[in-house]
Amino acid sequence: MIPINFARIHEDAIDVHALMSHQFVNVPATQSPDQVTMLEEEKIMAYFGAGLLYAEPNRQEPIV
Repeated sequence: MIPINFARIHEDAIDVHALMSHQFVNVPATQSPDQVTMLEEEKIMAYFGAGLLYAEPNRQEPIV
């Protein structure tokens, strides 16, 4: 599951710049495949949001 605001949808691909490919394994899971609770949604959004800041070592350094 990818929050739509973290995805760039093209005709032939979907780009996600928030995470690296190996980090998708750790995306928080939902208890039910048919329903997402508010808490689960918050956890998923937080995971992708943190990826924008910390997914790569070069993102963790200050911009000077």
